[in-house]
Amino acid sequence: MNELLFNATLNVLKCIQEGKYIKLKNMQCLEKVSEKYINGVLKDYGGTLDAINEKEYMKDFQYIQIRNQNKYMTYLDMIIDGERSDLTLICEIEVIHNKVIKVIVDDIHVL
Repeated sequence: MNELLFNATLNVLKCIQEGKYIKLKNMQCLEKVSEKYINGVLKDYGGTLDAINEKEYMKDFQYIQIRNQNKYMTYLDMIIDGERSDLTLICEIEVIHNKVIKVIVDDIHVL
């Protein structure tokens, strides 16, 4: 489950890094937040959003199951200017039969 949730969250992060908001909209990931909101948070935080070292981040990846449902909240710290920041991407992911059904960006904020 850890790898499945990590990869789904990482896919969202990569779309944000590459500015692929149309892809996120088409995947229905932006139900709770908008492109404008995400860009505003990143601008306010400052710096450049960089790629993460996937193997390293997999070790520290965190998620919780929501009330014994098939939904999970995932937390992935962002890399800003080459450093791990306290700016965190939070996603809600629905999984059925070990398959990701839906990924929603819940928030991006400082944890």
